[in-house]
Amino acid sequence: MDVGAEEALRQSREELQAIYDGMVDGIQIADAETRRILRANPAMCRMLGYTERELLGKCVPDLHPPERLAEVLAAFSSLAEGKSSFVPNLPFLRKDGTVLFADVGARRIAFEGRCGVIGFFRDSTPRMQAEEVLRNSEANVWAILNASTESTLLIDTEGRILAANDELARRFGRRLGELMGACVYDLLPPDVAETRAARAAQAIRSGQPLRFEDERFGRTIDSQIYPILDGSGQVTRLAVFGRDITEE
Repeated sequence: MDVGAEEALRQSREELQAIYDGMVDGIQIADAETRRILRANPAMCRMLGYTERELLGKCVPDLHPPERLAEVLAAFSSLAEGKSSFVPNLPFLRKDGTVLFADVGARRIAFEGRCGVIGFFRDSTPRMQAEEVLRNSEANVWAILNASTESTLLIDTEGRILAANDELARRFGRRLGELMGACVYDLLPPDVAETRAARAAQAIRSGQPLRFEDERFGRTIDSQIYPILDGSGQVTRLAVFGRDITEE
């Protein structure tokens, strides 16, 4: 090999090493058969709280909660056999005993004459914690709404019911489970359904809340429609509230 080629090869190796060492995501190589850890980059060591030397003395089962081990080994086998290339929210047991979750992308490689699996690990713990907070918040909100005498529902832009409270089910004379996935306009008299669909379309076009009164089943209902926008500013859902004001 001439001097120029050797220099190019050296530089290429240095660049790859810099990328390997500087990545925010963890990288780990494991033997596909023995499951022994063969390499781990600094980010992987930081994620799990081990030094590289400590990690290289371990096998895949050592790095996961015992109660989730069957699930983890099944995922590893699937990745090692090339049946899958991505596993979300895989649990890892850190050196200090805490559990971390990571999205794992992997592929098979040849490493030191062995069949290996290289994995790329991104910490998904903050996302899962945020999702848990959101689930708890939504549960608390619906608990409050179920205690309300105001009918409440969440629909998509086609009118399909995504969520509803007990008062709405009572007014329709249906069980709550029967309402999920149904089109709200199919549950209303044709003239009321037409008016409601037009009001919803107006709220979708404008992206602004809408308030109005109409007659439904012989009752006067004060209704409010609140568009819910996604990150790009598009209306994806509508929150609809109705209050019986017949006797007021």
